[in-house]
Amino acid sequence: MVEDICGNYPQWAPDETTAPEVISLLGGGSRNASIRLRGRGAEWVLRIAPSTTPPGVCREREYHVHQAAAQAGIAPEIVYAEHRRGILVTKYLPSESGESSPGLLPSAKAEKDPGQAIQSLAGLLRRIHSLPVPIEITTPITHLQRAVNYLPDDHDLPVSPDAIYRELAKALAEAGSGPWASTLCHNDLLSANRIEISGQLFAIDWEYASGGDPFFDLAVCASELEPQHVDTLLGHYLQRRPSAEEQQRFSILRQTYAFIAASWHAAFDPQCTAAEAARETLLRMLNRGFVAA
Repeated sequence: MVEDICGNYPQWAPDETTAPEVISLLGGGSRNASIRLRGRGAEWVLRIAPSTTPPGVCREREYHVHQAAAQAGIAPEIVYAEHRRGILVTKYLPSESGESSPGLLPSAKAEKDPGQAIQSLAGLLRRIHSLPVPIEITTPITHLQRAVNYLPDDHDLPVSPDAIYRELAKALAEAGSGPWASTLCHNDLLSANRIEISGQLFAIDWEYASGGDPFFDLAVCASELEPQHVDTLLGHYLQRRPSAEEQQRFSILRQTYAFIAASWHAAFDPQCTAAEAARETLLRMLNRGFVAA
């Protein structure tokens, strides 16, 4: 497939005189392959998705959302796409090889200022949430339903998925959706999907993007933060002190994402290091009292 896409370069790299060459395999998700390509005058990233589309992913929606984000200056420019085959070619951003990090994460550089890193992340989230909202809306309840549905019967989670679903769904309903419930959300804005270049953050891998609750995006990002920085992210995002209701919903959505992450890894990649970390995070929340305000 890589040779096929490179051989088709006149469609997406008309200034080149020969087919681009493969430079390296880039770090990416456990299901997608990302390949760095180089031509005479430019470099690109070729993303090849699995033949089976994961639940909640729409390649055509991904394209349109990513394109809007690129026009807003927060995502790499798309130069070629094939929705049916999950092919996406974007311009290469220097840090897509993973040399730099937004900070405050396990791979963060020690000299990175935590306050500045959180502020940059909050700013990226606000810019994402200001983009046009797609017709498709994914609520936190929908995320939960998918997590339960794709878990195999022989999962090793230390909890009944149905019981956790009922508790979290009830807590979310009682917390209310608030006035923030319909923005564009990335839904997978982990550190692996963020790139920092000269102090500016960009987002990649928009395949799960949809309309939804922006606090869910915050919960995803908070899952990688040190505990003392979690509330700081919420405050920087809101640019004010959060209300008690906002803090409660944020807490519930952090628990929701912990369950979703543990379920996803148990279903699709149970042997990886991230799977064990997600399971331990879920256990810690259970031990503290799951669905606590």
